[in-house]
Amino acid sequence: MKMFELMGAGVPLVAADYPPVTEIMQDGVDGWVFPREDINACVDKLFDIYSRTEIINLAAKAAEKKVHQHHQWANNVSDLETLFRSSSDNNSQQTVREP
Repeated sequence: MKMFELMGAGVPLVAADYPPVTEIMQDGVDGWVFPREDINACVDKLFDIYSRTEIINLAAKAAEKKVHQHHQWANNVSDLETLFRSSSDNNSQQTVREP
């Protein structure tokens, strides 16, 4: 949850490459990912981007845009409504057999 809140506020993240992170973030686009359990890779990423304000600003905008376009509660509601309608349509097409 914090990941979405930070990205939605325009804060690009540096995070370990755990599956939930890599499903959301694209390395070098809307944040930076390093191999988990590799602290040296994390430090290298931080030093690499530390003074690159333009790159940080681009990633911040991309992170904010991604969250606002794809990870808002309104999107979840819309997806659930579609799922329920689809499920309802499928259930109404099934016939019930008498024993």
